[in-house]
Amino acid sequence: MGVDYYKVLGISKTATASEIKKAYHQLALKYHPDKNTDNREEAERKFKEVSEAYDVLSDEEKRKVYDVYGEEGLKGGMPAGDGGMPGGMPGGAQFHFTGGGRGGKSYNFSNQDAFNVFEQFFGSSDPFAGGESFGGGGPGLHRVFRGFGGPQGFATNFGTPQSSPNYEVPPMEYTFSCTLEEIFKGCTKKFNVSRQMANGKESKLFEVNVLPGYKKGTKVRFEKEGGRVEGYPPNVMADMVFILDEKPHNKFKRDGDDLITTVHINLKQALLGTTLNITNIDGETIGIPITGITQNGRKLRVSQKGMPSRKTKQRGDLYVHLMVDMPTKLSDETKSLIEKCTF
Repeated sequence: MGVDYYKVLGISKTATASEIKKAYHQLALKYHPDKNTDNREEAERKFKEVSEAYDVLSDEEKRKVYDVYGEEGLKGGMPAGDGGMPGGMPGGAQFHFTGGGRGGKSYNFSNQDAFNVFEQFFGSSDPFAGGESFGGGGPGLHRVFRGFGGPQGFATNFGTPQSSPNYEVPPMEYTFSCTLEEIFKGCTKKFNVSRQMANGKESKLFEVNVLPGYKKGTKVRFEKEGGRVEGYPPNVMADMVFILDEKPHNKFKRDGDDLITTVHINLKQALLGTTLNITNIDGETIGIPITGITQNGRKLRVSQKGMPSRKTKQRGDLYVHLMVDMPTKLSDETKSLIEKCTF
């Protein structure tokens, strides 16, 4: 029976042209090999499969042949005639593909064909990378296609990208990094962005305000400031979106509004106790008394000494993980003292 192209795209056999385009749009982005680098071989197989299904069902002539004869008929197994109709097609439709098969009428589809279909549909061979420069070419600049099915998704009258409604235009997104100190206090970052505008490339200086307590993934949006997007109406401007990332810290790790730090103590401190003086993320020195015997991995909590919370307007907690460092060698005197111990 061959491949069921309708099943591949997840559509009915009565699907309209717009429904076919909508299904391909979603699946092609989902299975594009560049988006599935961890399992590229399987992604390429699925990508070719959905591209072939779209190529056939979006073409009126190919679809007619497929609906009558299936994949095998499309690829060269079609009978020479059918009921006396010219070319073997109901209603006299002609079948004009090149290649082998019966009467030289066959259909072939390669991996390269899949990428060609993708590029023709989206107007780019790589919609994930964009192609705009960001100042001097900083990392993190990319085009992002929004999700499907929801308010940001595609309407039921989905057409080609050129006829998509304004809110479907993918934004230009840039990921930038801040230190935990900058996020704790708040800061302003400036970025000079080169955008494709109606009159060519133009640069604009954006000031991004990072408020105290912003979390990784926070988005700062400038509506209609991202410039034109290839494959979409030239009069429709994309949004410019800056996405916050956190630089790794050599002392603290963030967990929501809390901070975690690891402090090493020696065996004497673990057995007899001590006072830790920790310089916190805001520069404050916190004295933490340690009493009793400390086991390796002991955790201490210091209330409201973490990151500021945008939700509660308070601070999270500071967690101190204690690691006990064992001595690498002992003097004879120390050994003698330990031998007298009763623990």
